Amino acid sequence: MPMVTLSLMRRLRAAWLLTLCLATHVPADDRRPDLAPAGSLITAQIGEAPVIISAPHGGRVRIPGATERAKGVKVLDTNTAQLALLISQRLTERLGRRPSLVVAHFSRRDADANRAPEPGADDEAYASPAAKVCYDAYHAALRACVDESKATFGTRVLLVDVHGQARMPEAIVRGTRQGSSMAHVVAEHGHDVIDGPRSLFGLLAAKGYVVEPPLRSQAQEGEPLPETPRRERFFAGGWITERYGAARDDGVNAIQLEFGRMRVESLEKTARDAADCIAEFAFTYLGAQRPAAAAGPPPAEGEGRSMPDQDALQEPKKGSGT
Repeated sequence: MPMVTLSLMRRLRAAWLLTLCLATHVPADDRRPDLAPAGSLITAQIGEAPVIISAPHGGRVRIPGATERAKGVKVLDTNTAQLALLISQRLTERLGRRPSLVVAHFSRRDADANRAPEPGADDEAYASPAAKVCYDAYHAALRACVDESKATFGTRVLLVDVHGQARMPEAIVRGTRQGSSMAHVVAEHGHDVIDGPRSLFGLLAAKGYVVEPPLRSQAQEGEPLPETPRRERFFAGGWITERYGAARDDGVNAIQLEFGRMRVESLEKTARDAADCIAEFAFTYLGAQRPAAAAGPPPAEGEGRSMPDQDALQEPKKGSGT
């Protein structure tokens, strides 16, 4: 009998996690029963915390009746749907409140929710009416999350758009459209919110992750210390950070996180670490209150839950749209 390789075990575990996520359901919001309509192939919730998690490229389900996109990238961002759901679960523990959440389960081959709609033959977002239904549902849910969060918390909201990349497999790559999508917190706290020691990427670097662009504090010997964050060279932020980011009057602070191969090789650890860093950012810059149970440092590795629990996630009702 052939030996089961570590790589195969990781793939099987990731597939099992996705099956669990698809077989469970974020409890419906009585205020917005239309948030994830039947056939939309999304999971969505409006939470109570000043954080929104978005994952547009982790879906595998082909949209019935859709025509495959002829233009644009169609590659799956492996494990990003699972990563977003696990980050959401951990954030609920750390913040004592649920983040808002929108996750696509539809395949990127049919619709790309991180592309602007350009009706016609050159449309990179979708190529058929069936795909447009799912695309529109994703953005309607994300718009509702942004509007509700902004109405509750004002400008102190963070949208985290979760992606995967292979260009720098050892790194997590930042995308803020050169800082413009984080303009609200930059105006309040300065550029340290982008790459300072208490920034999201400063906290990730402190946990041992390679971050791109490097922090200003990581300047080489003899190199002048930059006055502003280093330029985002590879993945500067897509349509979601542009459309919902702080550069727009109706936007919030938004950052795109492009995870390298750690999202495959150590999915649950990566989710836990990312969520802990997002929570600390929320405590520092968004005015989130640290719950009494989490007043001390975050639990050590191996402590606390990293899997969605069955009390928080219920079996889907017919027509739930997951």
